[in-house]
Amino acid sequence: MRAGAGLLERDGIVASAAELVSRVGSGGAGALFLVGEAGLGKTSVIGQACRRAAEAGLTVGVGRGHPMESGLPYGVLVQAFDGVGARELLAEDAVDSRSAADWPARYYQVLRWLRDRAGDRVFLAIDDLHWADADSVALVSFLCRRMDQVPFGLIASLRPWPAMARDTAAQLMHEGHGNVLRLLPLTEQAAGTLLQARLGRQVPADARQRAFELSAGNPLLLEQLAVAMGKGTDVSAADIGPAASGQGVLLSRFAGLTGAGMRCAQAAAVLGSGFLPAVAAEIAGLEGADADAAIEALARTGLIEQRPGAAAEFVHPLFRQALYDELPGPVRCRLHARAFAALHARGLDGQAAEHAVQGDLSGDPEAVAVLEAAGRAARRAGAMATAVRWLDKAAAMAGDRASVRLIMDQADAHLVTGGAGIAADAYQTLLSRDDADPRTRLEILWMLARAQATAGRHELAAATFEHAAGLAGDSDPATGVQVLLDAAYCAWLSGGAASAMALAGRARDLAATAGEAVRVRADASWAEYAVSCGHPDGIAAAEAAVTSWAAPRDVLLSVEKTARRGGWGTANSLASCALGVERLPVAERAYSIVRAAAEDAGVPWAAAGLAVGHTYALFRIGRLEQALAAAKAAVSMTELVPLMDGYANAALALISLYTGRLDESARLCQHAEAAAAGRGHLLAQMFVCDTLGHRRLREGAIAEACAAYDRLEDIRARTGIQEPCLPNWPRHAVNAYLAAGRTQDAERVLAWLDEITPRLPCMFPRIAAAAGRARLAELNRDYAGAEALYRSVLTLHSQTDQPVEYCETLLAYGGFLRQAGQPARARPVLAQAAQIAEQTGARWLAGLAHDELKVAGGRLRRRAEPRTLSAQEERVAALVATGTTNAGAARQLHLSVSTIETHLERIYAKLGIHSRYQLIAMRAAEGQLGP
Repeated sequence: MRAGAGLLERDGIVASAAELVSRVGSGGAGALFLVGEAGLGKTSVIGQACRRAAEAGLTVGVGRGHPMESGLPYGVLVQAFDGVGARELLAEDAVDSRSAADWPARYYQVLRWLRDRAGDRVFLAIDDLHWADADSVALVSFLCRRMDQVPFGLIASLRPWPAMARDTAAQLMHEGHGNVLRLLPLTEQAAGTLLQARLGRQVPADARQRAFELSAGNPLLLEQLAVAMGKGTDVSAADIGPAASGQGVLLSRFAGLTGAGMRCAQAAAVLGSGFLPAVAAEIAGLEGADADAAIEALARTGLIEQRPGAAAEFVHPLFRQALYDELPGPVRCRLHARAFAALHARGLDGQAAEHAVQGDLSGDPEAVAVLEAAGRAARRAGAMATAVRWLDKAAAMAGDRASVRLIMDQADAHLVTGGAGIAADAYQTLLSRDDADPRTRLEILWMLARAQATAGRHELAAATFEHAAGLAGDSDPATGVQVLLDAAYCAWLSGGAASAMALAGRARDLAATAGEAVRVRADASWAEYAVSCGHPDGIAAAEAAVTSWAAPRDVLLSVEKTARRGGWGTANSLASCALGVERLPVAERAYSIVRAAAEDAGVPWAAAGLAVGHTYALFRIGRLEQALAAAKAAVSMTELVPLMDGYANAALALISLYTGRLDESARLCQHAEAAAAGRGHLLAQMFVCDTLGHRRLREGAIAEACAAYDRLEDIRARTGIQEPCLPNWPRHAVNAYLAAGRTQDAERVLAWLDEITPRLPCMFPRIAAAAGRARLAELNRDYAGAEALYRSVLTLHSQTDQPVEYCETLLAYGGFLRQAGQPARARPVLAQAAQIAEQTGARWLAGLAHDELKVAGGRLRRRAEPRTLSAQEERVAALVATGTTNAGAARQLHLSVSTIETHLERIYAKLGIHSRYQLIAMRAAEGQLGP
């Protein structure tokens, strides 16, 4: 590597950057973070990587952090995405700003854009990431942790301080989502080589050694020493002391400036690495010819360069930093205050805001107004960390004069970013003020209730919601309905199904005088909660609503129409009603349609909740691989929608159990329990209890299984839930209690099922009750009675299509027959259970069925000779059998993902299998892995 390139002793780092470019060029992904002090060559490495990427045909976008622009919303990423033709993704003035104030929507929008353009091989480069705004750093972290979903490349440089970017890079490396390389100073030998290359002649050994000591091996400082030596400075002279090293070496380049020139340089340093010369001159107090002369003298030093237009920049940030650090504190503060005034007067408030803070302009109304506007602009851009920073600064500067609207905006920003407790305290403080009008006071109460609920203060939230609804009253029924439905939703999440139904009922009554959309939403919400409580009127309403759009075309039209108006809650309630009344195909279709609409609209909070509901619909109809994908999609959005954390992970834990991922299921149960407990989400804890209880039952840990179902029943009683299908817990609870000899508890659950079943349209409660009584008869050695009951259960299954439940019934019936001394009759029953389990993807149950079948002395029959695959189907099968994703196969075969999915359906049908897992296993057994 040439010394003239300034990349001596950087071979390994340059090679790593080149390897990253090559990987991205091949359709892969990766992130590389270069950490080092200023002047060590990070920018040169990035520049070389970008040139290599452009030559390889990658789409390259470059952004650069700036110390005075760390408060610009998504500042460095707006630059980078502008380079790849996607500035609108994060810019405040984006054309499509439907969700601009919603930071999860912004993140989701960027994620989807990268996913949709994976074929473009996007390569992003960010120089000086340590100066980036907090939102840019957070979004970089978010994207890097999803590179398996959205392949792209990222290379970034940063200094060890400020620590935010460094800590983020270290965490990403720890999690396996990137690599961190540290640039070190040059060795003495390399420093001498660089020095001589710059001077173009041999340098005495003592001068080389002294230059190395003065520069500490920093390439930039060595270059400045070379400049000094070229002018005749003897660096080995005894009078060149420590003051000349480091910052002193850099400051010496400004020594020839006049007083006016130095003032102009210092003002430029206050403005940042890039600056407007005219503004720098104004801050320095220079006018007319004096200003022109000072700027010209500064340009002659070669330390700044003119950019296109009126802007200029220091040739290296270290020159700016040296000047800035040399300024005494009071002088620096005064210059920042002047910078604020100059930039504000020019309408450059985005740049002026940081100077208001650095200039300590507390109490200045104009400074407060600029910071307040910057906070609101950041919120519009979805840059919530930046919004919090500016609004906090504005409120602090305003002190007791802070307006109600400023404090509300500040509290709203904290609520959105997870500071629910801080937000609640701020709203509470506002209620003690007397300068809020009635409408604003209602809004404060409403937001306070949301904050209290988010913080887990559910009793306080309920009282505050009630107060807010009372203020709305009959004078503003639309707002009153929204408040009550928010209260119902919060009650539902925290396990208050009965109170949620009551609140939604009040909203339903109040909505009678509101518009159609409000009435539809209130009706749907009430029906959803009423179904969970087993309320006959709610069940009837749910059945009527579902029947009205039961045909596939009706589902498509009515649900999509609702969703496109933004009624995600309404659409979710309708789909949930279909699931609650066991109209499973309708529920699955509705969830599928509305999920797609939510994802297309970029609304992650709706997409996450719908994905959880879709998971259970798919599970109930026996499509476990798709249920697994839906649950993973929900979990992938929990960082954007923390409220769904417990629910999404509980859903994934259930599906992971049935698909045979037992260790993963156990880990997810722990995570879901912790997340749900932290927010007081009792319903999510019910699902965790059922997953743990069922697993412990099958493993023979009966005491632990019973403990899980004891807890589940306690939660059910506390919440008022009278619907036994989600989760499908009763049959497992009865079996656990019977296995433990707790017959009275089992009979109590069966009696409860007998009580609620007549008013429910669902088949599952009847199946669970009959299966439980069959097991009870079996334990009482009433084999004839047990046989009759098991046969009745099979008859009930003929009236509903729930393959996983059917498989569990066959397992129980086959086990009964085997233990009753009828292995010959047990074998075909158990073989059918194993076949259904494999077809649905329930590998856990398949394993249990195989074990039972072995004990019964049987084995599965060999499949019939599979039909021949077409040439294209064979290519798809070969790729999928190696673990290639559908998207990956689509890219390699130049087909659409939907075409790949169609081919897979035909492949599975021809081979007599049901899942990717089975295809991989089959090809491995046949020795056909590999395309």
